[in-house]
Amino acid sequence: MELVGGHSPGMQIVVVRSQRGLFVIANDALTTYRNLRDWFPPVVQVGDLRRCVDAMARIRILSNGDESRICPRHDGEILKRFPEVKPGVHRLV
Repeated sequence: MELVGGHSPGMQIVVVRSQRGLFVIANDALTTYRNLRDWFPPVVQVGDLRRCVDAMARIRILSNGDESRICPRHDGEILKRFPEVKPGVHRLV
């Protein structure tokens, strides 16, 4: 886990080593893929906006900008991008 702050106090991301490189479970540090694509921080902020943007930059660096190595918190697209291995269970890495 890595403390990134931003969206809310104590915000953390989870970084997992995989065969394809580092994979980032972004939690609310990145709520949708669009946040990263359009460089637009999550709308709801109860923390520090600057730290939120820094967290987005860190996620981009860790994933090498590869969206297939990121799981944002609230994007319905993750259900399409990651295979369902059991009902309601998706394989991220």
